[in-house]
Amino acid sequence: MVPKDGSAPFFQDYCNWSRIADFEQFVRQSPAAGNCRRPDQSTTAKFFHEHTLVKPAGGSTVTPWHHDQPYYCVEGRQNVSFWIPLDPVAQEISLRCIRGSHLWGEEFSPTRFNGSKLYQHGRFKELPDIDAHQEEYDIVSWALEPGRRDRLPLPNAAGAQR
Repeated sequence: MVPKDGSAPFFQDYCNWSRIADFEQFVRQSPAAGNCRRPDQSTTAKFFHEHTLVKPAGGSTVTPWHHDQPYYCVEGRQNVSFWIPLDPVAQEISLRCIRGSHLWGEEFSPTRFNGSKLYQHGRFKELPDIDAHQEEYDIVSWALEPGRRDRLPLPNAAGAQR
């Protein structure tokens, strides 16, 4: 049940593919790897991990603005992330992206959902206050559908794959 203020907790987990057969099947047999190879014509793709998020309908926990790259222990610009909802997601509550932000050439300090810093060192810049200045950014989002649920027999949830 979601509290009246919308502040419902949510569940998150990583690396389920190594212990849940349905996740591993998706990683190994879905077209995702081929889709991430196409942009730069790579001949290989390496799977880093999946990040599962389960948020209750009506909850207000918002994912902080971020670039994915600083969260990973990998270097280079050939990193692809997929955001794959397993339930329909209305545009108003969907993933929001800033068109072209991957070309800014800066790495911003990774933060946790509670706003605290993930790493305490000077390598990263502070992220601008995007919410306070949304008109300065080309923010895009989409209504999303889960696709063929019969091919992914998982509980209702949304997940990210990297």
